[in-house]
Amino acid sequence: MVEVTLMIHYRGKNYLKNVMVEKGTPEKQILQIAKEQIKKQG
Repeated sequence: MVEVTLMIHYRGKNYLKNVMVEKGTPEKQILQIAKEQIKKQG
């Protein structure tokens, strides 16, 4: 597992997210995981 830190612009706000993923996970999938976490935050 590796920790990836992302800055995501979502609905007019910037979010800094840390995502734990398996090494070699495609970037598109990492972005999707981060967006799902933001949606859960409310």
